[in-house]
Amino acid sequence: AVDAAGDRRHRQGSFGPNRGPRRRSSPWRGNERLARAETDRQRQEAVATAKADAERRRQEETDRREAEKRSREEARAAAEAEKRQRAEEAKAARDAERLAREEEKARRAEEARAAREAERQRKEEERLARAAARDEADRSRFREDQLATGAPAAQLREVGFQQMPGASRVFIRTSVTPEFTIRDVGDDTVRIEMRNTRVSRRNDTRFLDTSFFPSAVAMISPSRRGGDYVLDIKLKQRVPYQQKIEGDVLAIDFERPAAPAAVEQPQDAGAAGKLLDAEPVEEETTPER
Repeated sequence: AVDAAGDRRHRQGSFGPNRGPRRRSSPWRGNERLARAETDRQRQEAVATAKADAERRRQEETDRREAEKRSREEARAAAEAEKRQRAEEAKAARDAERLAREEEKARRAEEARAAREAERQRKEEERLARAAARDEADRSRFREDQLATGAPAAQLREVGFQQMPGASRVFIRTSVTPEFTIRDVGDDTVRIEMRNTRVSRRNDTRFLDTSFFPSAVAMISPSRRGGDYVLDIKLKQRVPYQQKIEGDVLAIDFERPAAPAAVEQPQDAGAAGKLLDAEPVEEETTPER
């Protein structure tokens, strides 16, 4: 009876008037909800963990790739720096070697130049010594000849060439009235020998080229022979000539050739033909023994 009454109350309570049917909660259903929630939570946690792991792995891969890239770039930069350093060292070595070769070449050139200069000075000193010895020998012979002949010594003052109207003049001026001999040597040379005539300047033994003048005279070649002064006059062609003494000047006038060359005569041919206007020369004619 108690059970029947309870059952009625249950049914009345569950299905009373103005009320719908009411479900009765079951413990196993709550557990199911909790299980589902726990499953969802675990699934979400797994997904989140998977995402985090994937993100971590992607970041690690990115970091690894960045690290590899940096390592490659650093290695490439190191290799390039080493290559540049080797190139710079090689260039520095080449420059140093080139500079050493240039310095060695300059040193050898300077040594060769110094040796040539020393040799030139030695030869010049020897030449000057020989010239001084010859001058002293000539002066000694001149003094001996002067003492032997007892004639006064003549000093050469001037020798030159001058164009005259209708003739070309070779003249010799001395300190006294000149003593001379004149003769033909071959077909084209006239030789004048000034006896007992002293020459104090080397330039007085320098040749004079007159070939560019409209004249029969081509070359005048002076020299010293003992105590005499000798003048060889080379002619372009044989022409008549005259000799005259005017005070202390001996003049030899050669007639102009029949067909003179068409060369304009200098305004001051006499000045152009003087040996005294030329610069001193290094070498002098060796006197004939």
